[in-house]
Amino acid sequence: MSGRVFLCFSRQHDAAYASRLAAHLAGTGLLPVYDTQPMSDTWWSTYTQAQIDSCDAVVVVMTPESGQDGWVAREIEHARLGGKPIVPLLLRGRPFRDLGAHGHEDVTSGGMPGPDLVRRLGAHPGPGVVPEPSASGIHVPVVKAGLATAIGIEVRGGAFFPLIKPGTAVPCRHSETFTTAEDGQADIGAVDSPLVAGGHEGSACSHPAASSRPGSGA
Repeated sequence: MSGRVFLCFSRQHDAAYASRLAAHLAGTGLLPVYDTQPMSDTWWSTYTQAQIDSCDAVVVVMTPESGQDGWVAREIEHARLGGKPIVPLLLRGRPFRDLGAHGHEDVTSGGMPGPDLVRRLGAHPGPGVVPEPSASGIHVPVVKAGLATAIGIEVRGGAFFPLIKPGTAVPCRHSETFTTAEDGQADIGAVDSPLVAGGHEGSACSHPAASSRPGSGA
């Protein structure tokens, strides 16, 4: 398992928790994939299905709101049809009846899942992780001269887009080309955008006005 994980949640009610969860999972070496784009049939067919198909597992954030969300139900069903492992987290309310066979982890305090979930998803923090200062002011864990976590930014729709994978030797550099966010847009303005590494959030100059399909160029 490569550790690419799709986060399934109520975009309207649980986006803030999903963002923290993504940062936490990225800090363990996993590659979380999620977005807060309002759902539509077009978005589903051009983006969401492909993201689920490309992931190794699906983490479902269970709340009363996500239990009533038709898009969440569609994501879960698509994961099932694709044979994807499903890992439920109980944030609020009761566990979903149709996910009972998968078990669940209780995060009703609003906290993050523990190391057992990380092991289920096929990744774990390596021993001897040492915080390494970065130019952005965040700490990037380094193990044996390689990055212990993914480093990425938040692009349009609230999606976490990994730029540098765990294990990359340091020092390292990476560049990525993104399309404009709107039709007819002449340029992309550089503004502050969340940079996520090792579970910490800092600020870095980047281009968050990306296409609704992250990573459209290189």
